[in-house]
Amino acid sequence: MQVLPDPQKMIDTDKLLSRELLIKRTAQVGLIANGIVYSLVGLMTFLAAFDFTYWQGGRFKALDWLYQLPLGEGLLGIITVGLFCYAFWRFMQGLLDTEKNGKSLMGLANRGAFMVTGFVYVAFAYYAAKLTFGIRTYRSELITRETVAGKLLEQPYGRWMIAAIALGTMGVGLFQMYHALWGGYRKHVQERKLRAENQLLLIKTGKWGFMGVGVVWIIIGYMFLKSALNFNPREAGGDTSAFYYMEYTYGSPILGLVAVGLLCYGLFNFVRARYEYIKTPD
Repeated sequence: MQVLPDPQKMIDTDKLLSRELLIKRTAQVGLIANGIVYSLVGLMTFLAAFDFTYWQGGRFKALDWLYQLPLGEGLLGIITVGLFCYAFWRFMQGLLDTEKNGKSLMGLANRGAFMVTGFVYVAFAYYAAKLTFGIRTYRSELITRETVAGKLLEQPYGRWMIAAIALGTMGVGLFQMYHALWGGYRKHVQERKLRAENQLLLIKTGKWGFMGVGVVWIIIGYMFLKSALNFNPREAGGDTSAFYYMEYTYGSPILGLVAVGLLCYGLFNFVRARYEYIKTPD
């Protein structure tokens, strides 16, 4: 006697597959958008380091530059969707624990980091959306590290709080560099699906990419620490301030090397979008 499949189980399976596909496509779109932005930041910073252009800055500056292009609103609209997708994927990693971090102290810290990244990209995407619709955003309206430092310094233990954030930021940068040197960035990418020459591209772009991002995080943390020590919120800054600091302190060649690293990080995001093993909830 032939046993007929259970219709309810078939519906549940279809729903599960649809949810997995949605998360995977969302992550891929997000990684592509992130890759475009970081590639632009790296390219702009490299050209500015050697005086080929006056456009220099971090991710917000890259969005401003896109807005100036012909059909810039359309390009920004696509990037905006991608950035929201990236934020959504990070929220899924934190809330649903797709990376299996668990509920240990370290696991919760990792999940919390995913959530923080998600909120950062929501703010980033919101800025991009406002640009897309031609809504001007004044600097006073932006929540920057400088404004955060200013608010914290008004609190009784604000300097200690800023110092803790600074050390945490520098720790993230050191972890990114460790990730690069020991090949940790490769564990989630399905290298067996790549041809030999593409594996070399994966290894090189990933390594230099995480090194460049790590340096930027360390500089940002250092500037945050200076703002706490000197009781001056203006010394806290983001990636744009970090670029100016590197150029002023270490010269254009060092800034150029970091810019190449950021460009590599952008390219590595494209590799991840194609070959990353994107985990989904059980």
